[in-house]
Amino acid sequence: LERFEFTYLDIQKYHKTVAKTKDMEGLSKLAERYDISFVQHRSDEDAKVTAEIFKKILIKENIDLTSFIGKNKKTFQVNEKEIVILGDKNYAKRVALSTTKSKKILLHHHLEELKKNKTFPTKNTIFDGKGVCFSDSWEQEDMNFTRNVLEKLYNMGGRYNGMAKWCKIFIFEEGKKGEKDKAVDDAIKRGENITKIEKSIFITMLGEIGINTFDDWKTICDHKKKVKKEKYKKLRYASEPTEKPTI
Repeated sequence: LERFEFTYLDIQKYHKTVAKTKDMEGLSKLAERYDISFVQHRSDEDAKVTAEIFKKILIKENIDLTSFIGKNKKTFQVNEKEIVILGDKNYAKRVALSTTKSKKILLHHHLEELKKNKTFPTKNTIFDGKGVCFSDSWEQEDMNFTRNVLEKLYNMGGRYNGMAKWCKIFIFEEGKKGEKDKAVDDAIKRGENITKIEKSIFITMLGEIGINTFDDWKTICDHKKKVKKEKYKKLRYASEPTEKPTI
């Protein structure tokens, strides 16, 4: 089905902010906190309880919905309509798996292959040995492009770092903000030495980028087989007795 665009707010994240909790709490935990009962693992119940939780947060914060939207407009996110490009154009039609999860699998697999199969020269460039992090807005937008960019980055002595707060160079996209952008800004305020480079300037610095293609279907299938095998191992070892029975 064609993907549609909508604006949304993550109630879990919002609750963590207002309640100042260390970690985000799941729906059942939040329902318990606000004394709401519901039948778990039913989409209609989940939606209803989420709305009830949100209403209780508004009451606790002493703010109505209209005022809340005006105050928090910048925290709303958009599920964009554009098509997600993967290595195989027919990929999305052939496998039912979360798009975000798929892209992370493909990214991590490519990084493992880069480290395992190739020896990259270190050249006298700004990227020498430094961890480079990409903003959320474009890292997984086009996985073919991102993976080719990573290969060129490694060839120029750079390295990928998915943790924004620990990177040395951060590539951002003008006019777009994500969680990594905020993490970098917070780290810079704390005195961390992080260089920010706009995406178009970064691409220019890299020069000519390759146009390799990737077998995403095989990568995802291999990953699913590996996860299944590891799960089976854990179940088998968990069922084995730790001590020999006394006869």
